Amino acid sequence: MSPTLRAASRTDIPEIMLILAQGREAQRRQGFTQWADAYPPQQAVETDIRLGRGYLFEVSGVVAAYVALACEDSEYERLSAIWHHQGPYGTIHRLAIADGFRGRGLAASVLALAEDRLKSLGVSSVRVDTGEENAVMQRVLTRAQYVSRGLHAFVWGPRIAFEKPL
Repeated sequence: MSPTLRAASRTDIPEIMLILAQGREAQRRQGFTQWADAYPPQQAVETDIRLGRGYLFEVSGVVAAYVALACEDSEYERLSAIWHHQGPYGTIHRLAIADGFRGRGLAASVLALAEDRLKSLGVSSVRVDTGEENAVMQRVLTRAQYVSRGLHAFVWGPRIAFEKPL
């Protein structure tokens, strides 16, 4: 059975919160803190789901990751000068892999399915940001052909911005 991306529902919230907690802990094991202890809060996940932005990545019917996808982002609009591709864009936020699936290269598969989903919504590029110390995510994005747009001061902290035309 091939991996799938499906819309998350309210009944998925406990499992999503566990995956996000595992993501925070994985960051700390790697020696950095991109997500503070309270991030992302359950309210953010509830909003993702209510707005149709929360997705679960499943492998053989088992939840392996969570990701939030959107077709706009006010903070990315505020920093509009850093982006090279104009027109409709999608964003990827809160990507976290469950512990039992970490280290298998699944982030690239999550990105590919997320890009497909965003493309089906009419976007022509994808934008994402990650922390300076998050070398794993930087590698994943670079391998997936995202281009770094440099370090910028987002409201949530300094982050490296990445962009990919679809």
